[in-house]
Amino acid sequence: KYGGAMMRKKKDAEKKLKVTERETKKDIRERLKGLGWKVYRINNCGIFNPATKSFFFHGSKGVCDLMAVHADKEYVLFIEAKGSAGYASKEQNEFLSLFDNKKIVTLVAKDWNTVDVVIQNYETFNCSVDCLGEG
Repeated sequence: KYGGAMMRKKKDAEKKLKVTERETKKDIRERLKGLGWKVYRINNCGIFNPATKSFFFHGSKGVCDLMAVHADKEYVLFIEAKGSAGYASKEQNEFLSLFDNKKIVTLVAKDWNTVDVVIQNYETFNCSVDCLGEG
């Protein structure tokens, strides 16, 4: 009897630790803006079709979620944000790799720290950064 209650509490605690992609994007966007970056959301989304009662994708498959530009930086950030359990798709990794060897930093970020590490250590990066070890 008590074991079930303990299991529910553990599951509830685990749920609280999960971060959604939406929360990740919001956190990254707010922190970058606070540091003087202009942040642009790239609008790819699902559109609801009332006739079929389903969503269909609208936009360019694989294009990242956010683009950030800072007047005092020589690089642009292209960010694919993910929740704590998310992973970049093949198309998303392919899009980010288009910028390899360019003065553009691309990354998949599950949290602000990932973005902050890249900003603080930009000079050591020469190409796209896959901070999750994927791709």
